[in-house]
Formats: sequence, structure tokens, C-alpha cells
Amino acid sequence: MKDEAKDRSFSKFASQGLKGVAIMLMMLHHCFLGRDRWEGYTVSFYPLGEARVAELANFGKICVAIFVFISAFGITKSYLKVMKSGDLSLKKQVYPKTAVNRLFKLLWGFWGSFAVWQVFSLVNNHFEFTRNTHNFATVYGTSARSVLYFFTDAMGLAELFKTPTFNGTWWYMSLAVVIILVMPLLIELYNKFGIITVLIAPLLPQFLGIEKNYFTRYLFIIMLGIWSADKNILEKLYELKLCKNIYVSKGLKFIISLALLVLCIKVRQYDGGLLAEYVEVMDAVIPFFVIYFCYEFLVFTPVFKQVLQFVGKYSTTIFLTHTFIRAYYFQDFIYSFKNWALIVLMLLLSSLLYAVIYDNIVKKLGYYKLCDKIIKRFNERFEKTNLVKGD
Repeated sequence: MKDEAKDRSFSKFASQGLKGVAIMLMMLHHCFLGRDRWEGYTVSFYPLGEARVAELANFGKICVAIFVFISAFGITKSYLKVMKSGDLSLKKQVYPKTAVNRLFKLLWGFWGSFAVWQVFSLVNNHFEFTRNTHNFATVYGTSARSVLYFFTDAMGLAELFKTPTFNGTWWYMSLAVVIILVMPLLIELYNKFGIITVLIAPLLPQFLGIEKNYFTRYLFIIMLGIWSADKNILEKLYELKLCKNIYVSKGLKFIISLALLVLCIKVRQYDGGLLAEYVEVMDAVIPFFVIYFCYEFLVFTPVFKQVLQFVGKYSTTIFLTHTFIRAYYFQDFIYSFKNWALIVLMLLLSSLLYAVIYDNIVKKLGYYKLCDKIIKRFNERFEKTNLVKGD
């Protein structure tokens, strides 16, 4: 069997490893984003100090851009043959079918965790396992609108419509939904105008008079994902040699890249308004370099690859649930470990343990198989309908 680790193409192997990196950055970011996160708890920031940990935690926000890049890259790869074919009838069939498939898979994975924690909140409210009262009534209210808020949240659209959400981290679901729906349009624009589309991406929202939001913030990194998928940019950067000797070249690339990585952290966290003024550029160029660094030096390296792969495998469930552990129900447990590094590690391990148990249970129950059956049935009907129209 072919060893995926020896295949340097940006495959599922590489993307899963990068998801592992993004999850770890997210853990740090969410634990120490601001003092309010650990207010009331005794926390030691040894050996880095509070200021340095806070700097790294804020830098961890780029985890969002990494996830966005991976999504844009993967969607583009699935559309690539159609994009290049020039067959308009094929595009009309594949684009909507693939978009619906991806959207349904996204929501199906979300609904499982959504249901589990809704039920847990009700049970917790009754038996008082934890002191937190986070539940349907406290989040959505008790008016007639609460049911509407509940279903809007269940569709991953709470952030889009600015309605209450059961988990603050779920704001990303709205971005993920929008990305899936607009990718065919963005790919077509890229197919028509090429690299120009990528270069003007940070300026386009302002030019069109669109107010800044999460989508405009990450439009540039989406376009970088499309470009990278089309031109194999990461593979080309990996193959780039700074000198004839392969080992010397690798060493030079590592030293230069490490220095640039430190510079990226300093530039993005520079307290001079750079991030606020150029957020679309900062949260595209810098995360892209971090992605390259991880791709070149971490994702395929034996010391790191197994850990990153394992964490990446359960990244979706970890993302959907870790905030319940850290902030809503088990905050006392997580911050009881006192040292900042231990706190982050315990949040990661507890979230990972939950994810492993949850994912294996739902698999045995046939939850994901049911999803595949529904998608298969939809695709058969879609193809049959389009075949009839074609006749």
C-alpha cells in the first residue's frame, strides 16, 4: 500500500494534519484570549509569562483561516476537473449537486453534537451535575421566537442572522455554510480572471461597498486556497531548493522559515492597529505562511505526524464541543490545573477523549451511514431529473 506520508501532494493526509495544528491553536486561543477567560482562577504562566502567552493565544485566532483554507482547497479540488472542462452543462449539474452534498454532510455532522448537548443541558438543569444553568431557556428565551432561534441555530445560521446560539464557537458554522454556497461562483471568477481574482480579493468588498464581516475577512484566504489547489503552490514551495545540496537547502529553509514565523507572530500581534486596518491581508498572508511551514516541517515529520493526524481525525467533534467543556459546564475542572500549558493540554485531551467516544458510538449506531444513504438517494434523483431534462 502506498505510504501517504511519502506522498507530498496536499492530500487528505496533509489536510488532516493541518486540522490537528489548527485545533491546538484553537485550544490556546480560547483558553487565554482574555483575562475574563480565567477570571477567578489561579493561573501560572511559567515559563513564558502572561504577556507572551496572551500574545500567542491571540495569534491562535489564525486557526479560523487555516480551517477556511482547507475547506476552500478541498472544495476546489473536487470541482477542478469540471472547472477546467469548459462543459457548461456539466457545471450546471456538478456544482449544485456537490454543494448540496457538502452542505448536508456539514449539517449532519453538526446536528449530532447539537442534539447531544441540548439533551445534556436539560438533564444537567434537572439533576444539577454542574453549577452552570446553560440551557434552552437561558439561551433562546421563552417567547414564541425561541423556537425560531432554536431552528436557526440548528441550521448553523445564528451568526448570519445575529440570533442567539447555544455555543459561541458555532459562529463558524455560518461562515462554513456561506463558503460552500459561494465557492462555485468564486471558482468561476478565478477560472475566468486567474491570479487577478486572488490579488484583488482583499479590496473587492470595499470596492463594492460591502460592510466588513466574517466572510469578507476571510475572502482573501479562500482565494489563496483556490489558487493553491489549482497551481499546487504548497507542493512547489516544498520542492523549491535554495542550493544544490538537499540537506543544506532543507536546513536553510527551516532557519529562514522559523525566523519568518516569529516575525509573523510579531507583525500580526503588533499593537499599532495593523490587524484592525489590514485584517483581510493579515489573516490571509500570515496563516498561509503558517500553513506552508506546517506542511513543510510538521505534517509529514515522524515526530509530529501521528499526533497531528489523530487530533485532526476528530477535529470536527472537538471544534463543536470543546467550548461546552471549557466554558459552560466543566470550567472549574479545566482551570484547576493552574499552569497555562497544562490547562490547554487538559482541554485538548478531555475534548479528544469525548470526541473519540462520541464518534465511535454514532458510527456504531449507523448515524453516518444514514447520511451517506440520504446523499446517495438525492444524487440518484438529481441525476435522473437532469437526465430527463437533457432528453
